[in-house]
Amino acid sequence: MSIEGLSLVGFLDDRAKAVEYLKARCAPDADTSDADLEADWRAAKAKLGTPVARAGYPNMRPIALDEPHMQALLAVRWKSRFKLFLDRGASFQMIEIDPLISGQITVDIKKATSQCAELSHPPTHEELLRLSFPLELASGTMKASRQKNGFVVTSDSLNMVIGMEGPMPKMPHIIGIHLGWSLPLVHVVRLNGRSILHNGYNRTLGARSAGATEIPCLFRDVVDADAAGFPGGNTADERLLMSDNPPTMAHYTQGRAWEVQLRRTTRIIHVSWVQHTLYD
Repeated sequence: MSIEGLSLVGFLDDRAKAVEYLKARCAPDADTSDADLEADWRAAKAKLGTPVARAGYPNMRPIALDEPHMQALLAVRWKSRFKLFLDRGASFQMIEIDPLISGQITVDIKKATSQCAELSHPPTHEELLRLSFPLELASGTMKASRQKNGFVVTSDSLNMVIGMEGPMPKMPHIIGIHLGWSLPLVHVVRLNGRSILHNGYNRTLGARSAGATEIPCLFRDVVDADAAGFPGGNTADERLLMSDNPPTMAHYTQGRAWEVQLRRTTRIIHVSWVQHTLYD
């Protein structure tokens, strides 16, 4: 079963890449030809319109840490995961949504709607804090199956990630990976002076659809593209994001994105090991 979504496939500048993206990430009908997909791509390009004003330069203002929800956030058991960023200069900000550069070229409308279903119209400040800064880690199902010389772990949630790899802390004789759930905060990074939404796309779109013009976020400066979180299978490359006409959240919120049917996704992590004997 496919999922209703929005895509900025029109920003892809190569026909072959665009057609392959629409085949792989989206769920076209069985009788849809490459020519049909190319026509969709060209229509998506036309729908983008003119460059968004102040792309990458949103207005923002600091969030007071003495607010009750922020005090609760700073006391969660997993606070060390974001305190590391705070110790290095990150901050909590209310940030304007539309000018944010969108590193992700696809959003899930169903998730955006469900995650924001209880918001007022427009949302209150407290509602937005709870939305952006949940007090529990996101999770999903996790299933591990034994393979020859390894394990395959699957999850219905892309929030399952490799948290650590290599020798385990305090257990140097154990080498492997530690699986966990990604940091659930709405997260914005600034690269070369331009602000990019790093995490929380569906919630940000849902909040904007409910009438919010700004969203609470963890905000930090980064030094390179790797720290900014791209490129990847569903992300635009650095050249496009730093261009004079980058994809932005306004393309999603102002009706400039292409409506698509998305394939369901599964996270798969494969862990394997091999033992050898070497003779001199």
